[in-house]
Amino acid sequence: MRVRLKLDRLHDLMARSNLTQNHWAIRIGMSRGHWSEIVNGKHVHPSPKTRERMLEVFGVSFDELFEIEPDAPTGTDPSFQAALSGRYLIDEEIGQGGMGTVYLA
Repeated sequence: MRVRLKLDRLHDLMARSNLTQNHWAIRIGMSRGHWSEIVNGKHVHPSPKTRERMLEVFGVSFDELFEIEPDAPTGTDPSFQAALSGRYLIDEEIGQGGMGTVYLA
């Protein structure tokens, strides 16, 4: 199961406040650079700890800010498969976090 951030809703919540992006980073407790990458869509699958903190700070429900993606078959990304094809055979996805996915290969 992967949890995706609803970027449009995040932007809407931030726009309704007079706080800057840097102030939001401080409130959530992360570096400005990492928060910037989340806000700009580079990391749309925040870690469970980050999701919990975001819900607490924004004061919204889980469904309002996040959505659960259906499980995708392992290795469906062609560029990912091509990069590993000469060295590894991917068996299954073990888990995922805010910065990446772990596979059993």
